[in-house]
Amino acid sequence: MIKFKIAFFLIFPFVLFSQNEKFPAEKLKQDLTTFRQIREKANSGIYKYRTKKQIDSIYNWAFLQLKNPRKVVDFYKIILQITNFEGSVHNNTTLPDVYKNTSGKVFFPFPVKLIGNKTIVNLKNDEIALGSQIHSINGIEINKIVRSFYKYYTTDGFNISGKSIGINAAFPRYFEMEYGPKEAFSVEYSLPKQTEKLSKTIAGISNEQRKENFKKRHSFPSDSLFYTNIKDKYSFKIISKNTALLAVHTFAIGGNAEDKEHIVYKKYLDSCFQMLSVHPEIKNLIVDVRNNGGGSDPNDLVTFSYLT
Repeated sequence: MIKFKIAFFLIFPFVLFSQNEKFPAEKLKQDLTTFRQIREKANSGIYKYRTKKQIDSIYNWAFLQLKNPRKVVDFYKIILQITNFEGSVHNNTTLPDVYKNTSGKVFFPFPVKLIGNKTIVNLKNDEIALGSQIHSINGIEINKIVRSFYKYYTTDGFNISGKSIGINAAFPRYFEMEYGPKEAFSVEYSLPKQTEKLSKTIAGISNEQRKENFKKRHSFPSDSLFYTNIKDKYSFKIISKNTALLAVHTFAIGGNAEDKEHIVYKKYLDSCFQMLSVHPEIKNLIVDVRNNGGGSDPNDLVTFSYLT
């Protein structure tokens, strides 16, 4: 399965406009019409999770937002709402690099970790203690902020929890995109294992420092598989006299049933279960799919077939 990307500025040359330039409403409507035509012709899953009536409704809403001229970023956010509403992890609408802000110390300084309904500081630093819970930023309640980021990272169907992968990685970038560049951030938070709310104003950081801070995040040992190329995609071992462990860290193991990498994986699985069949004393099998972000059919299906 391939991540479906689309550049939506098809009618007119966007490079001639500055970041703050507003596009005429009629030209944006032309682009939106072309965008839908391409979606319906190229995206076979457009009605997988939504009915035609529902898709018609989201486009009607989008056209109503285009009564007046809009900046590129504002139009982009409308397109994102459509992509998110369709619901497919393989759809991704990106903003042209020329419109992405990469200059100035205007990014929120800390990577975060979404745990349940809490947003946790995920970096050891001298400003706000590692593990502190954020309650608001610049007067905006944190859950409202997180919900506003859902459209930036698409997931299948109605999956919300999966969006945490993207939000954890790009929280400062999403904040800058959604609320504009800020040189300072007023943060309301509480220290780990405490309920008292504290406030502190912290300075923004550069885009390069934002990237470095994410690499230094506290949760790196436990979530690195989400954000790096996986070398050892699967493994099998006996961990006690009656227990075996099958670890499958990704299903991106060849693109289809004829792919050599998939065939090797299928043979590997077969050898593992053949071994289990001749060792009845191994009564327990642990299947570790933590941090498995998915991949291609039929790798998931063949794995499940052995378990059933």
